[in-house]
Parts: sequence; C-alpha cells; structure tokens
Amino acid sequence: MARWLLTGARGYLGSAVAAELTARGIDWWPLAGRLQQVAPASLDASVVIHCAGALRHQPQRWQADNVAGTLQLLAGLRGPAQLVFASSRSVYGAAPGQRCSEADEPAPTEGYGASKLAAERALRASGHAVLCCRLATLFGAAPAGDCPSLPNAALRRWQAGDAVHLLPQDIPVDYLAVADAARLLVDLAQRGPWPADAINLPGPPRGLHTLMQDMATAARTQGLAADLVLDHPAAAAWPLLDGERLRAWLPDHRPSSDTEAAAALLRRDPPITHAA
Repeated sequence: MARWLLTGARGYLGSAVAAELTARGIDWWPLAGRLQQVAPASLDASVVIHCAGALRHQPQRWQADNVAGTLQLLAGLRGPAQLVFASSRSVYGAAPGQRCSEADEPAPTEGYGASKLAAERALRASGHAVLCCRLATLFGAAPAGDCPSLPNAALRRWQAGDAVHLLPQDIPVDYLAVADAARLLVDLAQRGPWPADAINLPGPPRGLHTLMQDMATAARTQGLAADLVLDHPAAAAWPLLDGERLRAWLPDHRPSSDTEAAAALLRRDPPITHAA
C-alpha cells in the first residue's frame, strides 16, 4: 500500500491538497515540523506531494526553504518514492505575453523563480521518480491562509466597500483555482511514474475582464457593490502557460468556473487572512 506524505499541509495550497486527499479517502500524513528539521532517512513514504516552501513575498526564506529544505526532504526519505513538486511558472522567466511550454528552457529572471528551479534540479538529481508541476498564479478559497493574487485581493476590497481598478485594455490570463490545483496534484500523484518530469498547470485561458466580471457577479449576489473601474495605468500582459501536456495527460479534467471560485471565497468563515 502506498504511504503518502504531504509537505506544507498548513499552507494555502497544501491545506487544499490535504482536504482533497482526505475527501478521496487516501491515507496520508503531514510532515511534522519544518523541512530543515527532517532527520536523515526518517521518512517512510512512497508518494510525496511537496508543497512546502517560501512564497514570492518572502525573499529572506527562498534559499533556506525552497532549496535547502528540498535537499533536506530528499535526505530524509528512507527509500525510493514518487515525488510531485509544486513548482512555479516563474522558472521560465519568459517575456510578457509569451506562452511557455515544458519544452522551453527555464531561465528565471528573479530569485523566487531561481529558487524553484534549483529545487527542481535537486529533485531530478535525486534518483527518485519526480514530476515538477509548474503552477500558474493561484486564487480562490483554501482551508488555511490566503494568497495575494488579484482575484482574492479584489474580494477583500469589495468586502471593505472599495472599488477594484483594472487596466482599460483586456489581457489574457490563466489563473488557476487553488481547489483545482489540489485536484490536479493528487490526480497526477496517483498516476505516477510519469512519461516526463515536468508539466504546466494553468487555469483556463480567458480575459482578465471576464474573470473579474465573474468574480464581481458572485460578490453582488452577497450584497456587495463590487465596483470595477477601468482606469489602472497600462501594463504589459504576463506570460501564460501552455496546457497541451495537461490536456493530454488528464483529458477529463474540468476546471471550476470563476463564479464558483468566488462564491467559495465569499462563504469563508472566518474571513480570509494571510498565511504566515
């Protein structure tokens, strides 16, 4: 029987993965303590979903958590395992508007992406079966914490009675609902070993205005004004993730609607707060 280990179970993405594992009746356990505290050869796991790590707004922890912590996790594994790693689109470092595929050579342009890429390389060099899942920007409700992405920030502004300011021009986006990210990570973990060692996990492609109008519609059903003002200074579109490999590997995956994701955020009690 597979022995499932989840790192980062108390974080934003990790708590959503924990809920998904439990809902499926999978017997799993969370990593006790921080990655840096893992003792050598102390983890008897055959499947690992690795969500622990520093977030983009925590530069002081990128090296210690994302790189050294991943190396410590690998040292802690007692035997061979299948590892699914929650990586990031940031490893590509692509130009605004570019569509990134798994065949593109990673070339991060900032420290966060560099730390995620270093973790990917450490995992590949470990000899374990590894799948690096390069996630798009997440949004939506998770059991623990919150994220600073635009959709979540917009709902907080509407709850405070403020308007949300957007670019006048529409731009393509591929935000991924955190509940969908959790389902995809568990689906992929159940299907290992894999025919390749990296896969992009984008949300459905749509315009930013469409996404935010759907979020506003859900907010208005709860009595919020949910005003959108198209006067934000112009900005370039950000890179998008190519989803061809995801569609080939998981053809039955159906993403949540943006209205459903907004409704789940609005149902949260207590109100959403930032994870530590």
